[in-house]
Amino acid sequence: MIAYACLAENAMSCDPAGNEMHRQGALEPRIAAGLSGFSLDQLERWRASGLMPASLENPEPPEMRAEFDDPPSRYDWDDLHRILAAAKLLELGLPEAELPEALARLDAACARWATDLAPIRIRDALPGRIDARRFFAERWHEGPLGRLFEYADVVEMAPGRRGGVPVIRGTRLDTWTVFSEYCAKKEDAAAAASACWITPYQARRVVQFERALGGEWRTDAPSRAQRAHADRLAQARRRRRGNRAGAFGGISTAPSRR
Repeated sequence: MIAYACLAENAMSCDPAGNEMHRQGALEPRIAAGLSGFSLDQLERWRASGLMPASLENPEPPEMRAEFDDPPSRYDWDDLHRILAAAKLLELGLPEAELPEALARLDAACARWATDLAPIRIRDALPGRIDARRFFAERWHEGPLGRLFEYADVVEMAPGRRGGVPVIRGTRLDTWTVFSEYCAKKEDAAAAASACWITPYQARRVVQFERALGGEWRTDAPSRAQRAHADRLAQARRRRRGNRAGAFGGISTAPSRR
């Protein structure tokens, strides 16, 4: 069985850039796209234009980014909430053509308006056609999970926990690791649950969450090639944790097996 309870935090405490990413969150575009419902192409266009910036540079070396197919930049916690708030404005009837002007007014009213959601400070800056009470109520209710808030019984996100990536509620076990185990175990949720020390219900909910989150190869039942890809990712993560052992006083951070 894989013991995750004592895994170290992605070695983010080993360098200043890692500490900052750990505090602010460091989310891949695929996560922001899945939680908001926007396409990756749309987020990339908005990032290039400055409308939806990705504030953090990926600290991993180029060879590591190539191995994990990591993008060169990531979204911090404020970036994610800005994207989710923009998605809610569009959902409530704001035309996309008016989105840049609306965001500019909100930015002028409060720098961290999307994260703080302070009604007194930004209510007057919201577009007139938007129901302010509904906007605040739904954003507070959905939180960082955005359109996938229905999975909040099992999944949670916090900027100081695993860099903000979705994790099993009350743990540091990220949902992608559970899904990788599910693929490697030939779509056996019970086996994945046993390997990750979680309940079968949690494993099933995480699989549903990851598929709802999106991703080109995860939307349907994993094929043999896809399971092999997930297994390679899991092995690469174990190698990376093992290589970081020196940063933790010689104690290996690789998952132990019984």
